[in-house]
Amino acid sequence: MSPPIVATYKVHVVGREEIKCEPVGGGGRFSARTTLSWESQDGGQYLLEFFVWDGIKETTQPDWPFVDDPPIPPNKATTAPGVPFQGVLKATPSGHEGVYAYSISRDGFQTLDPIIVVDN
Repeated sequence: MSPPIVATYKVHVVGREEIKCEPVGGGGRFSARTTLSWESQDGGQYLLEFFVWDGIKETTQPDWPFVDDPPIPPNKATTAPGVPFQGVLKATPSGHEGVYAYSISRDGFQTLDPIIVVDN
């Protein structure tokens, strides 16, 4: 039996340039082994990229918070209409704070940069 989907994020563009992710701007705190899902709501394809969080900001060092390998190595996935991206959060390794920065981008629009916190 697969873990329940704890959060389904709805991604869309507001106005001419702003990407929105609902609820709570795409951020959240979750237990390991729960499923997160991102769905495009407006016909656009979005790129999700995950990075190491250094305690103040995201870095450019790739990171991947999910059990399965990234669809686009080393740290990327996409979501498009009718094709959500879903991932089961892995337990954070020893020495890792369990905080992952990620960006949601789409050509021609401002990037959104939420944070996910994983509790083991």
